[in-house]
Amino acid sequence: MKKLGFVRFVTLSILLFDGLIAGSQTQPRAKFSGACLKWLYAAEPMFQRERLDLDKYKVSVTEANGSVTVGLTSADCPEGWNGRGSCGSSPGFVVVISKEDMHVIRSNYIR
Repeated sequence: MKKLGFVRFVTLSILLFDGLIAGSQTQPRAKFSGACLKWLYAAEPMFQRERLDLDKYKVSVTEANGSVTVGLTSADCPEGWNGRGSCGSSPGFVVVISKEDMHVIRSNYIR
């Protein structure tokens, strides 16, 4: 049930933010593969455990050999930030998930 709540939160956030509910014609704010949802579902308990306000973050999903990383970066972090550590007003956070069994390998704040 909590997973469904997260999906609703993400969907409504996108719709409300883009004004689609108000009837304006805009381009989608985000497009991603449906396969990304399973990684977001797997990472969601870690976000809840840390009580992270997802309104303050941008979400990224990256794949490596045997794992997937779901990362949160502060919404006010400049695009293309290549510096070390976290940037913006909210601390970055990552969750690394095993592709094999979808279990969280580790999660941590970015310093």
